[in-house]
Amino acid sequence: MAQLEEQREEIRAASEAERELTLIVGQLELFSARVRESLNVLDWTAKRDVLRLMVRRIEIDDGHIEIVFRVPPPPSGPDQADARRGQRCTADR
Repeated sequence: MAQLEEQREEIRAASEAERELTLIVGQLELFSARVRESLNVLDWTAKRDVLRLMVRRIEIDDGHIEIVFRVPPPPSGPDQADARRGQRCTADR
């Protein structure tokens, strides 16, 4: 009986965690939509400030541009090094 009670508690906790995560994702989606809408009405200075919040640094070297973001994207594979490499955006001029 104790084992069944323990399983019931684990299922209840997992269900509660899933519900909370669903609420958080919903709030993030709402926030994202509001930011997208607001970006269209920002002036140049405000857009620059938003970019400064997102970008850690920009490196320019011999016609090669590399942008390093403050927040890395979520890992795309089992190797964390791949996630670190995904943080950078590069381009040649």
